[in-house]
Amino acid sequence: MSIVQSNHPAFVALQSSCSYDVGDRTSTQYLSDKWIGNSILKDLHLRLYVQSLSTNATVAAMGKWSEGGWSWES
Repeated sequence: MSIVQSNHPAFVALQSSCSYDVGDRTSTQYLSDKWIGNSILKDLHLRLYVQSLSTNATVAAMGKWSEGGWSWES
C-alpha cells in the first residue's frame, strides 16, 4: 500500500496550497522538481520523501484530476 492517501494530513495541506501548471504531468517529478512555487517537495516534506516508495515518480504517476478534484493513485 502506498503512503499516498487523500485523507493524509500532509496531502490535505499540500493540496490546499498547490497552484502550478504541470502540463501533461509526465515530465514533472512529484518530489524532486519545483512545481509548488520555488520549493521542492522533498525539501518541504523530508519525512514524506524518506517514507515514499516512489521517490522518482512523476506527477502523472501519483494521481489524476477526476470530477473537478485531485484523485491520488495508490
